[in-house]
Amino acid sequence: MKRAIPFILFLFLAVIAKSQVFWTEAFENSNTSGALAAGSNTGNGPWTVTDASPALDLCGFPLVPNIWYVSCAENGQASGVCGAGCGSDESLHVGSGTLGDMGASYDAGGWCAYGLGGWGNGTTTDKRVESPTINCVGKSTITINFNYIENGQLAVDNATLWYFNGAIWAQLINLAKTTLCGGQGMWTAYTQLLPASANNNPNVKIGFRWVNDDDGAGTDPSFAVDDIMLSTPIIAPITLLSFTGKQLSASENGLEWITEAEINNNFFTLEHSNNTNEFIAFGTVKGAGNSNTTLFYNFIDEHPFNGINYYRLKQTDFDGKYSYSDIVAVKSNDNNYDINYSNQNLFVSSLIEKNATIEIYDLLGKLIYSKSLLANQIIIPISRDKFNSGIYIIKIGTPENLVIKKIKF
Repeated sequence: MKRAIPFILFLFLAVIAKSQVFWTEAFENSNTSGALAAGSNTGNGPWTVTDASPALDLCGFPLVPNIWYVSCAENGQASGVCGAGCGSDESLHVGSGTLGDMGASYDAGGWCAYGLGGWGNGTTTDKRVESPTINCVGKSTITINFNYIENGQLAVDNATLWYFNGAIWAQLINLAKTTLCGGQGMWTAYTQLLPASANNNPNVKIGFRWVNDDDGAGTDPSFAVDDIMLSTPIIAPITLLSFTGKQLSASENGLEWITEAEINNNFFTLEHSNNTNEFIAFGTVKGAGNSNTTLFYNFIDEHPFNGINYYRLKQTDFDGKYSYSDIVAVKSNDNNYDINYSNQNLFVSSLIEKNATIEIYDLLGKLIYSKSLLANQIIIPISRDKFNSGIYIIKIGTPENLVIKKIKF
């Protein structure tokens, strides 16, 4: 068994793979329509509401702003699905303060203007619903994901996403209106990276703010959100650029692989198989541990199986965790069969493969000779009663590894 020393090319990069969720909120508190967003029984703690709505409407009467609810009146749906009424999945949504929780259906107001000062039922709203404190200690490069629907009216009846860094609240984004479908909104997936101040921060909060004026104009749905997740990237132990193999000789196959970065990488194990089901380890190569440069590795299989060899690379961390590469196949080529003609004898030497045969055809395609290969070297007498002088075609091997040659007798 042989090992080559890795060559190093200085190419620096960061490695990011899949994400790991560390905080979720699905608003599944087993409540039905009518539950105010004052907390959910998910173990995260209560959600709270900061109300900046004016106390009085334009007519000087007590204001009745719209309300944040947690209930199934607006059923939480997967991204790409139209909104629906109460099902089995609660959501956080803005409902009417005058008519109650009818899902993401709000009161756009206009009562003061129509009532000429006598109704006192305005609906100007400015409410931010805020998550419990989220401990992000040990977390970095944090992403927030959620599904939502929103309509309203431009920026005057509108939802925004907010973030608290432990000291101040700041708006992250004015969320886009979602597509209308079936008299409702289409649930839409949203993803955003949180500010760097969230990294390793024990006092993070996220919030959603709904504002609407009292002009009586606006279109449902108001706003609803569900399935909020915070996640961090899983750092891959290695970034494997390639893993390839080739036949070097009749008795050796060469394996090569390139890593672009390594984290806590202890060693590689080379495994081979002749059927892709049962792999056998036949060599190990020490990993670089931690590296942010491109590394080149190679290894030689000095005892390959006859026929096709299937190879995979097993990577093992210092903590014992491991992962596998894709499988690569190395097919035999002409080097497996050496064919010579001398003194009216055909000499064939080969790596013996199961079900391998040798067949000799004339130029018209007629089969003249056929025999199974049972030894590493055979001698075939070329008698003139079977073979006239001329050119013949020899096929030797198996259907998966077939060599075809022309030879003159």
